[in-house]
Amino acid sequence: ALGRILIMPRLVCGYDRYWAGMPEGKIPGSALTLPIWRCPMDHVFELERWPQPEAVIREWSFLDNPRTPEAVRASVARVHLPDAPAGLDAAL
Repeated sequence: ALGRILIMPRLVCGYDRYWAGMPEGKIPGSALTLPIWRCPMDHVFELERWPQPEAVIREWSFLDNPRTPEAVRASVARVHLPDAPAGLDAAL
């Protein structure tokens, strides 16, 4: 409705994503250390099931990409969510 695209926050992954079993949470033989501090979105979300994800979201690093036009960088609207009320975690 607003004609905006959501830039996702940086994600942290506790496990790698792989089509086969990973007893240690990472691809066997990988030098990767966990957690993954700059986790790709497709490690968390099944983007292939989303209808046209490129039309509505971008990865957290989008604005740092040198291919992103300056006009796009200048049009950013930042949204900050308030802290959760005290005791909310206990209610969940």
